[in-house]
Amino acid sequence: MLLMVDHYMTLSFDGAPVIYKAYHLDMSSVPAVWVEVKKLESYSLFIGSDVRSPAFSCASPGRWAGRSNCLYYGHSAQPCVLHGLGDDADAVWDQKNRSDHVFKRNWYTQLQPFWVYPSMFYADGQ
Repeated sequence: MLLMVDHYMTLSFDGAPVIYKAYHLDMSSVPAVWVEVKKLESYSLFIGSDVRSPAFSCASPGRWAGRSNCLYYGHSAQPCVLHGLGDDADAVWDQKNRSDHVFKRNWYTQLQPFWVYPSMFYADGQ
């Protein structure tokens, strides 16, 4: 499934500083339309602030104590920041996180951490 993730900043001081929404391309209609995905079910998304870091998804993140229906954002100040999608943004956001740990892809002058796609996330036929 092709996904697009959109985000917007909020002015809330007690909740998530940014809201992420995922959309999938519904090609069953003509013309094709982007439809909001309310739940990723048993998947999580991984993005990083460095443009060299490809975004990817992970099925069944509970296998490694991860959370489903979340977005993991790689940041230089801490290994990653966990964000909820859509209506779950405030429920997932940890108030101990700094509010500037949000998606700012390619806004940084220094190199940023990026995700490596390890073999545990894909099937190799075994």
